[in-house]
Amino acid sequence: MDLSETQWISVGVHPWYLDETNWEKQLLKVQNGYVVAIVVAIECGLDRLITLPLKKQLLILKPEIILAEQLQKP
Repeated sequence: MDLSETQWISVGVHPWYLDETNWEKQLLKVQNGYVVAIVVAIECGLDRLITLPLKKQLLILKPEIILAEQLQKP
């Protein structure tokens, strides 16, 4: 990844790309992505426009919120 120090990014797993069989690996990628100094936020949320039930989307939403709180990032 070749990113300029003037760029700001957020990292997270969008519900559209949530893989309920390996969401833990996806969350680990978010955690590893945070080591880039230009990450300013953890992006997380729910989406009612997709077929994946909200209950399953919550599997990764809650850990992402915890991560954001631990890192003190919005």
